[in-house]
Amino acid sequence: MKIASLAEVSDKAIIVLVKQRVLGCEWDDETGEVIGVLQYGYDGEHFMALDLKTLTWIAPKLQSFTTKLRWDSEKARIRYNENYLTEICPVWLKKYVTLAKSSLMRTALVTNSLYSQIQSEIQLREEETKHN
Repeated sequence: MKIASLAEVSDKAIIVLVKQRVLGCEWDDETGEVIGVLQYGYDGEHFMALDLKTLTWIAPKLQSFTTKLRWDSEKARIRYNENYLTEICPVWLKKYVTLAKSSLMRTALVTNSLYSQIQSEIQLREEETKHN
């Protein structure tokens, strides 16, 4: 059923709810420390976050406590998230950082090379103008 048809059927206002998920990791390339992040939000408010040290969910609001108890009992899901956040995510993050650095270096080299060529052209034209 489309939203438009729901609006036609119901005389009540349609309410839009927003669910957010933050999933990823941070990597300190100097210390090698990796911090995984998995958080859920609801309409801009914190709802639930995974604590990787205790492998339990943190429920910052009373409304999320029932969900916390259910999610804490899902050990396979917690282990999957732990593996993703501590093993898989850091590997991909390091690959992307390496690719980005090499891409930026390549761009800088091309830019410097192009700049040098333009400078040479300008100098040649200035010398030709002096001689003519």
